[in-house]
Amino acid sequence: MDHAVSELAAAVPDSFAEKFLLRAPLRGASKLFCNIGDSLDSFLVHRRLARAGCNRTNRIPTWTGKSELKTLLKLAAMCPVGAVGLEIGSYLGASSCYLAAGLARVGGSLICVDTWNNDAVNMNRVDVFSEFSRNTAGVKHRLIIIRGRSIDLTDAQVRKPINIIFIDGDHSYEAVRADAEKVVPWLAPEGFLIFHDACTYQGVSRTVGELLASGDWMIHELVDSLMCLKRANFRPPPM
Repeated sequence: MDHAVSELAAAVPDSFAEKFLLRAPLRGASKLFCNIGDSLDSFLVHRRLARAGCNRTNRIPTWTGKSELKTLLKLAAMCPVGAVGLEIGSYLGASSCYLAAGLARVGGSLICVDTWNNDAVNMNRVDVFSEFSRNTAGVKHRLIIIRGRSIDLTDAQVRKPINIIFIDGDHSYEAVRADAEKVVPWLAPEGFLIFHDACTYQGVSRTVGELLASGDWMIHELVDSLMCLKRANFRPPPM
């Protein structure tokens, strides 16, 4: 069924999709219209995945929920032309496909950083890079692969500024904080800083809480346990 929807979505003209499908359900609308809005929204997501060559993403094992994946795609598609994305923790490639499909709309690229040895998940250590490669074959030309630990990522390895950053690696407080401190200086002024499991892992929520408490960041979007931050424009008056 998902494959059939993807093929149908791919056939929809760009003008129709952009005019009618990229619309969130209106507040206060009836349940019927909300359901229609959700269906059209999902249809557009399928269409973008299909156009990017990611027709079988529903078969990729992932801990990222469908609503969260859809949000990643939509945020990536909102980036400027030629945007650069950075993903810390790619695992088997589900989120990579959604991010890359969104970036495809603007001719962008995605940097994927992972050891692909299951280091950051509660599983046996095993090499999953070949499975990741198969799953992301459709967007291979948009991916820049950096195999290693995020702590070892250097300034010279990334093209800056980065427009969208997704942190989903080691969930310990020390690791998440270190990831955030490393990548924030690379983020474009209007860029998206996204954390997965922001409401379910203490290390992630603590890091996010500290960023918000600094007054430099605001919540742009929260979908399930996926939290997107943007730089805050508000500054309190001097005392």
